[in-house]
Amino acid sequence: MRDNSQKTKVTAEKLKKVMKGDKTEMSNEDATRMLLFLKRLARIAVKKYLER
Repeated sequence: MRDNSQKTKVTAEKLKKVMKGDKTEMSNEDATRMLLFLKRLARIAVKKYLER
């Protein structure tokens, strides 16, 4: 089975494209900040899950 992690990486550009579909404009800086927030949130969620 192939590792799909490379195919699913979210970049600031991809995030901007997704948000544009929702009629929301955002700058590269805002997209980068949102991406960092989502990564932190994901780490917290995984950590909490593994603590069970």
